[in-house]
Formats: sequence, structure tokens, C-alpha cells
Amino acid sequence: MAGTHGGARPGAGRKPVRDEQLIKDLISPYRDEVIAVVIDILKNAEKDADRLSAAKLMLAYDFGTPQAHIDHTTKGEKINIPISKWVEENE
Repeated sequence: MAGTHGGARPGAGRKPVRDEQLIKDLISPYRDEVIAVVIDILKNAEKDADRLSAAKLMLAYDFGTPQAHIDHTTKGEKINIPISKWVEENE
């Protein structure tokens, strides 16, 4: 499996800003209609889940999505590293 992990791969990574702008330009004529649909769902949907989804979408675009904090290494436990000892051993 050597050489299959990491590094640049075709099609990987964030798309260029020009691509994002192209998409924005293509959908901009529909912006008002899309907002009206989301507002209609927010006000008139029968399911609470649909209204909540519409509300979350509007808040995310209005205020931005909150920064996600993900702890994928410690499972919430604190890590205590004696810095002085670590420096001494690695000098």
C-alpha cells in the first residue's frame, strides 16, 4: 500500500474560487424564490422536523455555521504532558 496515502490526488481538495463564483452566478437568479420556499416551509410545514430544518438553514446563512469542535483523539479526557520532561528527553 505504499504511496496510496496522503499527497495530492486528482480532484481532491477545495474547488477553486472561480468555480464557487460560477455556481453563485448560476443560482443567483433563483435566490429570492429559494428564500421564499424556505420561509414557506418554516411557516407552513406540517412536520416540526421540516420547520426546524428550514430554520437551521436560514440561521446558518444569516449568522454562519458555528465552528465545530471535534475531539477525535482523547475521547474528552485531558492530556497531561510534562513539558519539561519531554524537552529533556528529546534534546
